Amino acid sequence: MAEQGLDDVFSDDITMPATDGYPLAATLFLPRGAKRHAVLIDSGYNQPKSLVGFKASMADWAAQDITAAVAWMRERYKALPFAYVGHSFGGQSLRTTRKLEPPSLRAKRSNL
Repeated sequence: MAEQGLDDVFSDDITMPATDGYPLAATLFLPRGAKRHAVLIDSGYNQPKSLVGFKASMADWAAQDITAAVAWMRERYKALPFAYVGHSFGGQSLRTTRKLEPPSLRAKRSNL
């Protein structure tokens, strides 16, 4: 649903499948004008009340959720430059997606 206070941004609550098929909740923010970049923001570890008791490790979440979110973004916005930003565990979990990076970016990272 559109945010009333933001003139230049549209947001929508969506779901996408994790690699195990479990639905992931996300918020998609889109400019009302032309799209120039795609950015995935992983805010880090957060376990909503609906997942209390859900048996998954942080490694599972990184491998299944982040990998799926990156793949979903790359497929949906393949014509746009792609970046990701992570905070706390979100930054660490993004490292599991290295196999999804283009070879040129992997080569740059290995030289750091």
